[in-house]
Amino acid sequence: MDLENITNVLREKGIQKGQAEADRIVEEAKEKAASILKDAEEEKAGIIEAARKEGEDLDKQFQSQMKLTGRDFVLGLHKTLEETLALKPLRDAVRDALSESDFIKKLIGSMVAQYVEADSRGRHRELTISVPEAMKEELMKDLLGRIREHLELAPTIQVGAGAEGFSFTFGEGGAVVINAESIMEAVKPFVSQKFHEFLQAGS
Repeated sequence: MDLENITNVLREKGIQKGQAEADRIVEEAKEKAASILKDAEEEKAGIIEAARKEGEDLDKQFQSQMKLTGRDFVLGLHKTLEETLALKPLRDAVRDALSESDFIKKLIGSMVAQYVEADSRGRHRELTISVPEAMKEELMKDLLGRIREHLELAPTIQVGAGAEGFSFTFGEGGAVVINAESIMEAVKPFVSQKFHEFLQAGS
């Protein structure tokens, strides 16, 4: 074989080898690109799924918060309506009644009589009544005499705090306070229940 043939053979083998190497590199590049593309698609799908779940969680939190907000609003509205339409008018009426001396006379007489009746052994004969200053003089004219006559007590009437109502101490017991707040505290559960039933019936 001459030199030219040898050169041609070497060149052809070199080209073939280079071509094979090039083909291998291209194939590896394709496989690598395909792997990268697959990973990217999986990562994209993962991101989309995570975003979907986060969106659902946020929606659930929003719906829950809206329910709580709505419930708090309704409760607040019920309390406002109850105070405005039921409790305030009743409280005003109680204050007006407790500011009238004739009503106070009857109420004190009735309550003291009940306490005396409950004290069947007559152990307590000391009675102290505290009334607003504006009522003291008028009550002393009439109430003291009636209590002495009918209940056989010698009450003491003194000026107490507040513009309406009264309090009394019978024997060694604690003071019984009758004013707008004490009466409202006693009747509020009943009024609230009836007002709630009224709202439910109308809804």
